[in-house]
Amino acid sequence: MVEIKLLYFRMKESITPETLAKQLRCPSGEYAKQIGENMFLSNSNMIFKAIDLMQVDTGLSSVLEIGVGNGKHLPYLFEKAQDLQYIGVDISEEMVKEAIQNNINLVNKKIAEFIVVQPDEKLPFKRAYFDFCFTVNTIYFIENPIEYFHSVFEYLKPNGKLVIGFIAKEFGEKLDFTQEGFTFYSTETIMQWLSDIGFTAIEIFDFTEDTTSKDGQKVNRPIYFVTAQK
Repeated sequence: MVEIKLLYFRMKESITPETLAKQLRCPSGEYAKQIGENMFLSNSNMIFKAIDLMQVDTGLSSVLEIGVGNGKHLPYLFEKAQDLQYIGVDISEEMVKEAIQNNINLVNKKIAEFIVVQPDEKLPFKRAYFDFCFTVNTIYFIENPIEYFHSVFEYLKPNGKLVIGFIAKEFGEKLDFTQEGFTFYSTETIMQWLSDIGFTAIEIFDFTEDTTSKDGQKVNRPIYFVTAQK
């Protein structure tokens, strides 16, 4: 794990912050696999926490994930409830390929599906189709979040649950590679969006996790989760 992180830091020295920002939004080309692996390593705690907050039932449940990355977190999700139907979407073709490869047994069993989507497009799902939806570190890249999460509201069944994970606005805005292509929001703004859309039982959870900065220094990263119910 340490070796992979150091490789990522060396890689960042060879590309501009603007290029890194584009890769984090949509991994592609020669850096895609490395970016996907690093995103899993750096985001896995957040993803696992989002899964915990969903409180997936032991019965049959359908789960939508927006921004699946390389999909290495799926075993953790399926440990929570065996009887799941999962669909993960991502704008990166490379990440979808990686996710399929990393979860080929689930794909072959037809209990997991991965779909490439276009940025901000209306997703190809029926109304009231999913019991749960979660997304981690994707909200910065959505051009019209209110419209987008209104669509998510429609995809959820009555009483369906949404979990959004993101880093604190004041922390994210100071990172050198987030100066272009990222938009950070306060928890109050996101909660207001969801309330205006029609979500209820909106809650905020805050945590701090240890991570590593670009120069290899240990830092405390403040993270938030907003949960809401249709």
